[in-house]
This record gives sequence, structure tokens and C-alpha cells, in this order.
Amino acid sequence: MSTTTPVPQLRLPGQAAAPEGPVDMAMMYVAHHAFRRDLRDFARAVPLTPVTDRAAWRALERRWAVFADVLHHHHSGEDAHLWPALLDRAQGEDRATVEAMEDEHAGVDPLLEACRDGLTAMVAAPSADTRSALTVRLVALREALGRHLDHEETETIALVQRLLSAAEYDAIDEHFKKTLTPRRLFRLVPWALVEVPTEVREELLGREGGTAHRVAWVVSRGSFRRLQRAAFAHLPG
Repeated sequence: MSTTTPVPQLRLPGQAAAPEGPVDMAMMYVAHHAFRRDLRDFARAVPLTPVTDRAAWRALERRWAVFADVLHHHHSGEDAHLWPALLDRAQGEDRATVEAMEDEHAGVDPLLEACRDGLTAMVAAPSADTRSALTVRLVALREALGRHLDHEETETIALVQRLLSAAEYDAIDEHFKKTLTPRRLFRLVPWALVEVPTEVREELLGREGGTAHRVAWVVSRGSFRRLQRAAFAHLPG
């Protein structure tokens, strides 16, 4: 069980909580911020995108692939490494909290697939009915994933801070990094940093060992911004 001095925790817009403890959860919170931001934008953009704008629908499908890939990487890493580490130590209600995380992941997956299928259909055979159905699915996914992220930030991260040391969490984090290919990194970094305050972005990119992340930011941010503009072309502003 962790007894190390607490470290400052990052707070970003929309974040439900930032439990104190020895583990720096900044990257977790940045990912959660990006998931919330993306589903907000997809849920707003889809009903506003004209059925006939094939270029925008193709861009939305490509942009969805970035979101879905990062979310899958994030959730599969938690399922394979973080939840088992917590279950090794959790008892009673704490175990129930971790088990709920696994169940919530399973509940999100069908909604992700339904949204992906809806976007694929809009590219292949666009129609107003398909767009309306996709809008409903996106709202449902946004609500389900939002509840899950809130639950994780308020209760499960509190368990991380109570049950794991910073070194133990860093060892778990290494498993995430092993599957972070250069291609995925170059998509993940600009994706993660959209709407993150400049001072937070610079602090994250300036961290020890962050050279690869800064290179990814410099090299790929332009192409990512072009994809953003193409996908969300019909959002106001």
C-alpha cells in the first residue's frame, strides 16, 4: 500500500476529480480530456454535416479511427495490466469498484462498434435516416463513456493512489508504452493535446524522456489540424 508524499495532480476541463496520492496521473487525465472532447465534437458535428458532403464524411471516418484506436489502446492496457494489479490488493468494496471498470469497458464496446458502422454507412451510402441513427448512437456513447470516466476519476484512481506506489504504477505504464508504435505515437500526441492549455502542453512535452513526444508534436500537428478542420468543417467556429 502506498504511503509516499502526494504529488500535485493535473485538473483539466470536464474532469470529475483528481484524488491525491503519490502517483502522477497527468497522462491519464489528458487522455480522458481528449476522449470527452472528441465525443462532444462528434456528437455535435454529425447532425450538422450535410448528407451530401462526402468529403466531410470521409474525414469524419478517418478522424473516428484515430479516436477509436487510442481508446482501444487505453482500455486494453487497463484491462490487461492496471485492473489486475489493483485486484491483487483490493478487498470488499474496492474489488467491486475495479470489477465495475471491467464491466463498463465491455458495455462501451458495442456502442463504439455501432458508431463506427454508422460512419462507414454514411461514407458508403449516405442518408438522413442513417445520420439520425448515428447521432443517437453518439449521444449514447458520450453518456456511457462519460459516466465511466467520471467513475474512474472519482473512485478507481483513488484506489490507485491508495494501493500502488509511484514506482509500481510506472512499471504498469511501461506495458502501455511497449505497444506505442511510432505510427501510433505520431497520431496520439497531437490528438491528446488539442484544447490542452499551452502551459500544460509545454510542461508535458518538457518532461524527462519527452523528446519523442515533442518530435511527434512538431512533425505531425499540422497534418492532424488539417484532419480536424476537414472532419469538423460544419461545427460553428
